[in-house]
Formats: sequence, C-alpha cells, structure tokens
Amino acid sequence: MLDKYPIQFEDAYLRGRSIECNWEAMRPSDYMHSFVIPVDLTRSLQAAITTARKEQRSPLALVDSVKAQGFVLDVVATIDPKLWKLSGRFVGALTGFHGI
Repeated sequence: MLDKYPIQFEDAYLRGRSIECNWEAMRPSDYMHSFVIPVDLTRSLQAAITTARKEQRSPLALVDSVKAQGFVLDVVATIDPKLWKLSGRFVGALTGFHGI
C-alpha cells in the first residue's frame, strides 16, 4: 500500500509520462479517491480525458442488468501502472476544487 501512497503524485517524473485513457465499465466509487493531486497534473489529466472522450469511440451502452448493479461507463486515466487509476469524474471534481 505504501508504494501507492498519494505523495507519489508530487514526483516530477510523472510530469513527463504519457497519460493513458480508456473507457471502462465501473462503479462510480471505484476510482474516486480521498486525496487531491497537484493542479498542474490535474490540468494535464483533464486535457487527456477530454481528448479521449472526443477521439475514442464510446463503447456500446451497458445492458440493463449491468446498470442495475451500479456500473457506468467513464474514461479512466492512468499515468503509471503502479499508481491508482483516476476516473473522469474524479478529475472533473479535482478541476472544480482547484478552480475555487
């Protein structure tokens, strides 16, 4: 668990890494976290997620039985496979937080 501690989001090496974005079926709480990340990294993530939503084809809608279990479709961003995945909703919330 300590390998994923949020302080790693402060590391300068993350700024030079590419951000991978993919659509995933997930529960809204799956990639929501109780920490914030630096504003510059949040802006980069928001730009990558916005681009992914425009350029990547959205997957087919979820079937009702999957929706009933609480799953939704969202773009998920990854900077480093050893760190947490970040949902588009989480990054959107961070963008609003930093805008205050």
